[in-house]
Amino acid sequence: MMVANLSRSLAQLGIDSVILALDRKSSPNVEFADGVIVRSCGVAAISRMAIPANSRIIGILTEEISNADVVHIHEIWHFPHVLAAVASHFAHRRYILSPHGELEPLYAGAHVAAKLLLWHLYQRRILNGASIVHALTAREERNVKLAGVKAPIRVVPNGVDVEIVDQLVRKSGVPDGRAGNESVPYILYLGRIDPKKNIDVLLEAFSIVAKATPEIQLVIAGPDPYKFWRRLCGIAAKLELGDRLQYLGFIDESLKFRLIANAKLFVLPSMAEGLSMAALEALACRTPVVASETANLPEVQAANAGRVVSPTPQNLAGAFLEILEDDALRESMRSNARGLVERVFSSTSMARGMATLYRELLSQ
Repeated sequence: MMVANLSRSLAQLGIDSVILALDRKSSPNVEFADGVIVRSCGVAAISRMAIPANSRIIGILTEEISNADVVHIHEIWHFPHVLAAVASHFAHRRYILSPHGELEPLYAGAHVAAKLLLWHLYQRRILNGASIVHALTAREERNVKLAGVKAPIRVVPNGVDVEIVDQLVRKSGVPDGRAGNESVPYILYLGRIDPKKNIDVLLEAFSIVAKATPEIQLVIAGPDPYKFWRRLCGIAAKLELGDRLQYLGFIDESLKFRLIANAKLFVLPSMAEGLSMAALEALACRTPVVASETANLPEVQAANAGRVVSPTPQNLAGAFLEILEDDALRESMRSNARGLVERVFSSTSMARGMATLYRELLSQ
C-alpha cells in the first residue's frame, strides 16, 4: 500500500514508476493508479522467502533496472530483493533500500536464527551496498545504525492519500468519510497475527474493558502466517471473552475501510513496528488511535489524536476507557487525527521527500 501511495503521488510530481513484484496466490493484488506500470514476475514457489516459481523475474529485473534512473528496493530478507540488488550492481545502477521496519534488533521478533544466518550470508552486504538506506522514523534510523550499516541513512515517513482513503470509505458504504452507525461498538486491531504485535497483551487489556463496558467488542482482522491465532484463542478462552471477540482473518479493501471508519478506536499494541500504514489509514478515517510506545507514532499523543502508552494491559485498558467514556474527547480526537495526516503523513509529503532522495542519489 505504501508503494501504491508513493507511486501515485510521484506521478503528480512528474516522476514515472515501474513496479516489479510477485503476484499473491491467496488474495487480490494491491491496486495501483492509472499510468503506473506494474509488471508481474509470477508467483512464489516458496512463499515465506518469496522464491519465484520460475526464472522470469531475472529477465524482467535486468530489463527494467537497465532502463531506470533510480532503483528503489522495498523491504529486505526475501529473494526478489536480493536479485534486485545483484542486478543493480551488474547494471551499474545505484539503489535506495527501504527496510520498512524489518531491521529491528535481529534478536527480536520471529525467526531470529534464520535472520541472523541471512544477515551474515547476504543482507548486511546488500544494505551496505545501497547508496541510501531509507528509514521511516528516527527509531528505525537508530536500529539501522545499531546493526552496523555503513550506508547513508535518510528519514522519510510513510504517507497516505486522504482523497483515495475518502473514496474507499465511501465505496465501502460509509457516507462522507465519517463513522457510520454500527449496531455494536468495537475496538479494532488490523494487521498481521504475529507474536511481536502484542495481541496477547491486547486481549488482557480488552478483558478489563469488557467488564467495565458491557457492549464493546474487540474485532481483529489480518492474516495469520505463523498460525499464532490458535494460541490466542486459548488466551481468550481463559479470559472468558466469548462472543465479545471476533476474528475475521484476511479481509478485502472494502471491508477494511468500513471497519476502520466505524470503529470507536484503532489499536496498535506492537512491540516493534516500522510505520503502520493501517494506523495512518485509521487516522485519515478520523478514527482515534491507541498505540504502544514502540509503535513509532509519538505524533498521535502530541496531536491529541489518540493515546501512546506503555503496552501493558492496564495502560492499554486505561487509554481505551478514557476515549470510550468521553464522547467530547473522542470527537476532538477524530478531528485531530485527520489533521495530523494532512499535516505530517500525507502521500504528497512522502513523495516530495522521496524525490529529494532520488535527486541526491542521481547527483552522486
